[in-house]
Amino acid sequence: METFIDLLVARGRAVEPQVDRQLDNALMRLSLMLEALAAELRVEYLGPEVGLGPGAHVYRLAVREHECEWQRRVWSVRVCTALPHAGWRAEWTLPGASRLRKRIIVRCLPEFFHGYGQAILAAGKDRTNAGMRILELARWFQRGSG
Repeated sequence: METFIDLLVARGRAVEPQVDRQLDNALMRLSLMLEALAAELRVEYLGPEVGLGPGAHVYRLAVREHECEWQRRVWSVRVCTALPHAGWRAEWTLPGASRLRKRIIVRCLPEFFHGYGQAILAAGKDRTNAGMRILELARWFQRGSG
Protein backbone atom coordinates (compact mmCIF):
# COMPACT_ATOMS: atom_id res chain seq x y z
CA MET A 1 0.00 0.00 0.00
CA GLU A 2 1.41 3.36 -1.06
CA THR A 3 1.72 6.02 1.64
CA PHE A 4 1.57 9.76 1.10
CA ILE A 5 5.37 9.81 1.49
CA ASP A 6 5.71 7.21 -1.29
CA LEU A 7 3.53 9.43 -3.50
CA LEU A 8 5.73 12.47 -2.77
CA VAL A 9 8.90 10.48 -3.49
CA ALA A 10 7.47 9.18 -6.78
CA ARG A 11 6.18 12.58 -7.89
CA GLY A 12 9.51 14.19 -6.99
CA ARG A 13 11.32 11.89 -9.42
CA ALA A 14 9.09 12.90 -12.32
CA VAL A 15 10.37 15.46 -14.84
CA GLU A 16 7.01 17.26 -14.63
CA PRO A 17 5.35 16.16 -11.38
CA GLN A 18 1.59 15.84 -11.72
CA VAL A 19 -0.23 18.37 -9.54
CA ASP A 20 -3.64 17.07 -8.55
CA ARG A 21 -5.83 16.39 -5.53
CA GLN A 22 -3.62 13.45 -4.48
CA LEU A 23 -0.54 15.68 -4.41
CA ASP A 24 -2.40 18.41 -2.55
CA ASN A 25 -3.53 15.87 0.05
CA ALA A 26 0.02 14.49 0.40
CA LEU A 27 1.47 17.99 0.82
CA MET A 28 -1.19 18.80 3.43
CA ARG A 29 -0.35 15.65 5.38
CA LEU A 30 3.37 16.37 5.13
CA SER A 31 2.83 19.95 6.26
CA LEU A 32 0.82 18.86 9.31
CA MET A 33 3.37 16.20 10.21
CA LEU A 34 6.26 18.65 9.90
CA GLU A 35 4.40 21.21 12.02
CA ALA A 36 4.16 18.70 14.88
CA LEU A 37 7.79 17.58 14.51
CA ALA A 38 9.15 21.13 14.15
CA ALA A 39 7.26 22.25 17.26
CA GLU A 40 8.95 19.49 19.23
CA LEU A 41 12.42 20.04 17.75
CA ARG A 42 12.55 23.85 17.54
CA VAL A 43 15.48 23.67 15.13
CA GLU A 44 15.60 26.39 12.51
CA TYR A 45 16.51 25.38 8.96
CA LEU A 46 16.63 27.61 5.90
CA GLY A 47 16.19 25.20 3.04
CA PRO A 48 16.32 25.04 -0.74
CA GLU A 49 15.17 27.66 -3.20
CA VAL A 50 11.64 27.26 -4.51
CA GLY A 51 11.23 30.43 -6.56
CA LEU A 52 10.25 30.41 -10.21
CA GLY A 53 12.63 30.99 -13.11
CA PRO A 54 15.22 33.74 -12.63
CA GLY A 55 13.63 34.55 -9.26
CA ALA A 56 14.47 31.11 -7.82
CA HIS A 57 16.49 32.72 -5.02
CA VAL A 58 13.58 34.90 -3.87
CA TYR A 59 11.67 32.07 -2.16
CA ARG A 60 12.96 29.23 -0.02
CA LEU A 61 11.53 26.55 2.21
CA ALA A 62 12.16 27.45 5.84
CA VAL A 63 11.52 25.62 9.10
CA ARG A 64 11.28 28.13 11.92
CA GLU A 65 8.78 29.80 14.18
CA HIS A 66 6.53 31.69 11.78
CA GLU A 67 4.01 34.37 12.55
CA CYS A 68 0.76 33.22 11.01
CA GLU A 69 -2.78 34.57 10.96
CA TRP A 70 -3.92 36.65 13.91
CA GLN A 71 -0.38 36.98 15.23
CA ARG A 72 -0.29 33.29 16.13
CA ARG A 73 3.23 31.89 16.13
CA VAL A 74 3.83 28.33 14.97
CA TRP A 75 6.86 26.19 14.24
CA SER A 76 6.45 24.75 10.76
CA VAL A 77 7.77 24.65 7.22
CA ARG A 78 6.62 27.45 4.92
CA VAL A 79 7.60 28.98 1.62
CA CYS A 80 9.27 32.19 2.74
CA THR A 81 10.57 35.33 1.08
CA ALA A 82 14.35 35.06 1.31
CA LEU A 83 15.18 38.67 0.45
CA PRO A 84 17.10 40.53 3.18
CA HIS A 85 14.39 43.12 3.87
CA ALA A 86 11.63 40.47 4.24
CA GLY A 87 12.91 38.80 7.41
CA TRP A 88 11.95 35.30 6.20
CA ARG A 89 8.29 36.25 5.97
CA ALA A 90 6.09 33.18 5.50
CA GLU A 91 4.14 33.40 2.26
CA TRP A 92 2.56 29.96 1.71
CA THR A 93 2.10 26.56 3.27
CA LEU A 94 3.23 23.64 1.13
CA PRO A 95 -0.29 22.85 -0.12
CA GLY A 96 -1.07 26.57 -0.45
CA ALA A 97 1.65 27.20 -3.03
CA SER A 98 0.86 27.61 -6.73
CA ARG A 99 0.77 24.62 -9.07
CA LEU A 100 4.13 25.56 -10.63
CA ARG A 101 5.77 26.06 -7.23
CA LYS A 102 4.39 22.74 -5.96
CA ARG A 103 6.35 21.00 -8.73
CA ILE A 104 9.53 22.69 -7.49
CA ILE A 105 8.73 21.89 -3.86
CA VAL A 106 8.16 18.21 -4.58
CA ARG A 107 11.38 17.92 -6.59
CA CYS A 108 13.45 19.53 -3.81
CA LEU A 109 12.12 17.40 -0.91
CA PRO A 110 15.19 15.10 -0.88
CA GLU A 111 17.45 18.17 -0.53
CA PHE A 112 15.11 19.68 2.07
CA PHE A 113 15.07 16.59 4.28
CA HIS A 114 18.82 16.05 3.93
CA GLY A 115 19.52 19.62 5.05
CA TYR A 116 16.94 19.57 7.83
CA GLY A 117 18.41 16.29 9.06
CA GLN A 118 21.88 17.88 9.13
CA ALA A 119 20.53 20.84 11.12
CA ILE A 120 18.96 18.42 13.62
CA LEU A 121 22.26 16.53 13.95
CA ALA A 122 24.14 19.80 14.50
CA ALA A 123 21.63 20.80 17.20
CA GLY A 124 22.14 17.47 18.99
CA LYS A 125 18.47 16.53 18.65
CA ASP A 126 18.94 13.45 16.49
CA ARG A 127 18.14 11.07 19.39
CA THR A 128 14.73 12.60 20.08
CA ASN A 129 11.67 10.87 18.63
CA ALA A 130 11.04 13.83 16.32
CA GLY A 131 14.71 13.98 15.27
CA MET A 132 14.80 10.27 14.48
CA ARG A 133 11.62 10.65 12.40
CA ILE A 134 13.12 13.47 10.32
CA LEU A 135 16.29 11.45 9.75
CA GLU A 136 14.16 8.47 8.71
CA LEU A 137 12.30 10.68 6.24
CA ALA A 138 15.62 12.00 4.90
CA ARG A 139 16.74 8.42 4.20
CA TRP A 140 13.38 7.60 2.60
CA PHE A 141 13.58 10.57 0.21
CA GLN A 142 17.27 9.90 -0.59
CA ARG A 143 16.53 6.25 -1.47
CA GLY A 144 13.63 7.36 -3.66
CA SER A 145 15.61 10.04 -5.47
CA GLY A 146 18.60 7.89 -6.35
